Amino acid sequence: MNVKDVLSQFGADMGNIVDETFFVGDMDEFFGNIEDVYGTREVAYGGNPEVCQTLVQVVALAQPELKIEIKCIAHL
Repeated sequence: MNVKDVLSQFGADMGNIVDETFFVGDMDEFFGNIEDVYGTREVAYGGNPEVCQTLVQVVALAQPELKIEIKCIAHL
Protein backbone atom coordinates (compact mmCIF):
# COMPACT_ATOMS: atom_id res chain seq x y z
CA MET A 1 0.00 0.00 0.00
CA ASN A 2 1.40 3.43 -0.82
CA VAL A 3 1.02 6.79 0.91
CA LYS A 4 -1.63 8.08 -1.52
CA ASP A 5 -3.79 4.99 -0.90
CA VAL A 6 -3.58 5.35 2.87
CA LEU A 7 -4.36 9.07 2.76
CA SER A 8 -7.36 8.54 0.48
CA GLN A 9 -8.90 6.19 3.06
CA PHE A 10 -9.18 9.23 5.34
CA GLY A 11 -10.37 11.68 2.69
CA ALA A 12 -6.91 13.24 2.45
CA ASP A 13 -4.22 13.59 -0.21
CA MET A 14 -0.53 14.43 -0.46
CA GLY A 15 -1.30 18.06 0.35
CA ASN A 16 -2.20 16.99 3.88
CA ILE A 17 1.32 15.78 4.63
CA VAL A 18 3.14 18.06 7.07
CA ASP A 19 6.20 15.95 7.95
CA GLU A 20 8.35 13.29 6.25
CA THR A 21 11.13 11.10 7.57
CA PHE A 22 13.33 9.31 5.04
CA PHE A 23 15.18 6.25 6.35
CA VAL A 24 18.10 5.15 4.14
CA GLY A 25 20.74 2.46 4.48
CA ASP A 26 23.42 4.40 2.62
CA MET A 27 23.59 8.18 2.88
CA ASP A 28 26.19 8.45 0.09
CA GLU A 29 23.98 6.49 -2.28
CA PHE A 30 20.99 8.69 -1.37
CA PHE A 31 22.89 11.90 -2.08
CA GLY A 32 24.29 10.37 -5.28
CA ASN A 33 20.71 9.95 -6.50
CA ILE A 34 19.17 13.02 -4.90
CA GLU A 35 17.95 14.57 -8.17
CA ASP A 36 16.04 11.38 -9.02
CA VAL A 37 14.67 11.05 -5.49
CA TYR A 38 13.44 14.64 -5.31
CA GLY A 39 12.17 14.53 -8.90
CA THR A 40 10.05 11.49 -8.08
CA ARG A 41 8.91 13.19 -4.87
CA GLU A 42 7.78 16.28 -6.81
CA VAL A 43 5.78 14.09 -9.20
CA ALA A 44 4.09 12.34 -6.26
CA TYR A 45 3.16 15.65 -4.65
CA GLY A 46 2.25 17.37 -7.90
CA GLY A 47 4.86 20.06 -7.23
CA ASN A 48 7.54 21.02 -4.75
CA PRO A 49 6.06 20.20 -1.31
CA GLU A 50 6.35 22.54 1.66
CA VAL A 51 6.80 19.95 4.43
CA CYS A 52 9.16 19.41 7.33
CA GLN A 53 11.69 16.74 6.42
CA THR A 54 14.20 14.53 8.24
CA LEU A 55 16.78 12.18 6.71
CA VAL A 56 18.10 9.32 8.85
CA GLN A 57 20.71 6.69 8.00
CA VAL A 58 19.93 3.30 9.54
CA VAL A 59 21.83 0.02 9.75
CA ALA A 60 19.12 -1.89 7.87
CA LEU A 61 15.63 -1.39 6.46
CA ALA A 62 12.72 -3.72 7.19
CA GLN A 63 12.78 -4.88 3.56
CA PRO A 64 16.46 -5.14 2.55
CA GLU A 65 15.67 -4.91 -1.18
CA LEU A 66 14.39 -1.36 -0.69
CA LYS A 67 16.68 1.65 -0.75
CA ILE A 68 14.45 3.99 1.26
CA GLU A 69 11.56 3.88 3.70
CA ILE A 70 9.40 6.96 4.15
CA LYS A 71 7.31 7.85 7.18
CA CYS A 72 4.77 10.62 6.72
CA ILE A 73 2.60 12.56 9.13
CA ALA A 74 -0.54 14.16 7.72
CA HIS A 75 -2.84 16.78 9.21
CA LEU A 76 -6.47 15.75 8.73
